[in-house]
Amino acid sequence: MIAPSFPASNRLSLASKPSSFVSRFASHPPHFHADDALSRAKEAAVSGMDAQTVRLQTISENLANIHTTAADPYSDPYRRRMVVFVYDKATGKVRVARIIQDPSDFPREHSPMNPAADEQGFVKLSNVNSLAEMADLRQADQSFSACLRGYETIADLEKKVVELIKD
Repeated sequence: MIAPSFPASNRLSLASKPSSFVSRFASHPPHFHADDALSRAKEAAVSGMDAQTVRLQTISENLANIHTTAADPYSDPYRRRMVVFVYDKATGKVRVARIIQDPSDFPREHSPMNPAADEQGFVKLSNVNSLAEMADLRQADQSFSACLRGYETIADLEKKVVELIKD
């Protein structure tokens, strides 16, 4: 493919502009504003990291309470919690909408000597599944790392743009 050629008179060149234009541009390079694409992308990455941090904290709480039983036969043990995210299309950000409780049934264990045992000798255990929590933990960690890599890439791009403007 042959590149189109344009007459020299149509080519844009700073040399063809008045010296006042060149000096004004050189003394006032374009600046980044909060509403530019790179800043919005960084904000989206930060919101993702914030959301995943809440998710990681919730998983940690679940794992810390995995062996928590009911205090008495009439109460419930620790109930697994899950984070619900919402994506805002207008801003490109993710945020935590709420933290909900897992409605699944509590497993029961026969332990008639436990003070929390019911009339049949069964104790309700937490509905936290360590295998599911570890899988969720790994996914949250990977999502956080992806957001961090995105943020770092955008920050590097901003530095390169600033260097190009200075040169």
